[in-house]
Amino acid sequence: MCVYAQGVSIRVSELRGVNQGRRDEMFADDYGVRADGSDQTAALTSALATAASRGRSLVLPPGIIFALDVPVPANTTLRGYGPASVLRRPATGVGGLSDVLRITGSNVSISDLKIDGNRAALAQADNRGVIDGFTAGVSNIVIERCWITEGAEKGIRYVNQGSDFVVRGCRITNIDEDAIIIQQTTQDGVGVEIVNNRIDTCAGNGIMARGSNDGTTWFQLVNSTTSGVANLQQVFGTDLTALARDWATSVFADDAASTDPRYQQPSWNLRSIFGALESTGDYPLATATLGASPMTVSVDGGSAAYLRFAVSAGQTATVQLSTLPSNVQLTLVRTR
Repeated sequence: MCVYAQGVSIRVSELRGVNQGRRDEMFADDYGVRADGSDQTAALTSALATAASRGRSLVLPPGIIFALDVPVPANTTLRGYGPASVLRRPATGVGGLSDVLRITGSNVSISDLKIDGNRAALAQADNRGVIDGFTAGVSNIVIERCWITEGAEKGIRYVNQGSDFVVRGCRITNIDEDAIIIQQTTQDGVGVEIVNNRIDTCAGNGIMARGSNDGTTWFQLVNSTTSGVANLQQVFGTDLTALARDWATSVFADDAASTDPRYQQPSWNLRSIFGALESTGDYPLATATLGASPMTVSVDGGSAAYLRFAVSAGQTATVQLSTLPSNVQLTLVRTR
């Protein structure tokens, strides 16, 4: 290619003809992302969302791009030009968040980037990784040929996810805790592949993997730098209302019927435990029986009510509800 300019200044890297990029790629600096020393969190978040919605890869230019806690949505491919393309946590930002990229959806590929957690800028860090993922059910994640460095907590953290997680050909250096930590609470490492990585100068474990059991869950809750709702979301995901609803349902449905696994407590048999403790041998969970007459039910915040009804063989029944408040969840479970 010949470039001729008279009286003007042209940066060759900005001349993108048909041979410089593919039709399935978007260049981040065409969408407002700048390597100019300013915080690019909002611009990069917007560019990633646009690329994902169009089914195209987002390519970061060479240079240092400052960003913090950037959500990487489902169906995203993010890449750079190797160590020349740097994502760095800014010196200031939201609280003690230590992640640069936060994976929020499935089918994500991150490659050919240097991702710098800038740990020296953090007075107090949270429990996240430089690349972090703790959204329940997320799967098919590939991180390859990245240099992940200067993490105030973890290098890569993958918590409460689904299956198919790959870290390949990465360099992970100068991490204050674990380089790679996998805390699977549902799939027990299905499809996990960690190969050909180099890990140097990490104060914790090189690779830490924890499976799905009650001990793991309690460990995560207790060994956390967050508290309250933030702590619960870090371990269980963001949808705590649905989680509380399913747990409340399991208190009745567990070991009473073959129901959805969400409504079972595999490590417990509450009916057996409480049946042995009660003098009557009954399970002390109060229920009410629905009939033909209207019934009024009062439920306090954080509690549940359990209503039962029966339908004869070959018959049907209809349950009618008045307006259900938006903060009330309803589950219908067949036990016979």
